[in-house]
Amino acid sequence: MFYSNGFFRVEINSRYTADLDDKERLALEYIREKGKVSRSDLEKLLKLRESSVRKLLERLQRKGLVVKEGRGKNIKYKLAC
Repeated sequence: MFYSNGFFRVEINSRYTADLDDKERLALEYIREKGKVSRSDLEKLLKLRESSVRKLLERLQRKGLVVKEGRGKNIKYKLAC
């Protein structure tokens, strides 16, 4: 996809991201932009309840796309390397 202001964006669809729903894709894009995010950040962004965001993050972790850092209230999520 090419943008007229002099930069372009490449989107790579892989077997890891092919089966993601819209909320998962939005969450991954937000994590990529911010670096690290909290569960509550994603609750606000996605307008979902805590339990729904927890399940979403667990799915992304099982797929190997996101890793959890920290403990307790200091847990943050970032993209897996």
